[in-house]
Amino acid sequence: MMTREQAQAARLAEEEEARRDWHDALQSEAAFRVFLGLLEAMGANRLMVTEDDMRLRNVAEQILDRIADADPESYVRMVRALKGI
Repeated sequence: MMTREQAQAARLAEEEEARRDWHDALQSEAAFRVFLGLLEAMGANRLMVTEDDMRLRNVAEQILDRIADADPESYVRMVRALKGI
């Protein structure tokens, strides 16, 4: 059984690995385009009309938050693309 400190260290290591995975995935232009298409389909940068729109938009915002954490430059590119800038 893990101690509290070991469990926290394991959780932090998993979070760092996930951040690196997101960063590595975003280095590919093809992956960038796939993420962009998925975020657009989820309603990122679009008005919410229904409850389902709100749920999808919340997921899109969580994805954008992960992108921002993993690769701030890709985040800026993604938001600019979503806004058509």
